[in-house]
Amino acid sequence: MLVQTSELPGTMHAKTGSCLRAEDSDPDHGWFIGWIDWDKNRNRNLATTWFVISIIGEEARGWNAQAIALELLKELQP
Repeated sequence: MLVQTSELPGTMHAKTGSCLRAEDSDPDHGWFIGWIDWDKNRNRNLATTWFVISIIGEEARGWNAQAIALELLKELQP
């Protein structure tokens, strides 16, 4: 899925997700997985970063994993 972000240059494709605990309805595992092509103006992009962020616990939501990924990718951008 295409992810729109003004925080990073390039084109990001990613997906969030979460799993529910067996005993209740609160997620206990969240993730954000995908890749970013840093130079969106080139047909063949040699600057691509793949990523997976997986979190567990009370704050385990896909959007929390996405926020972590964006902060890390800001530091990694070429």
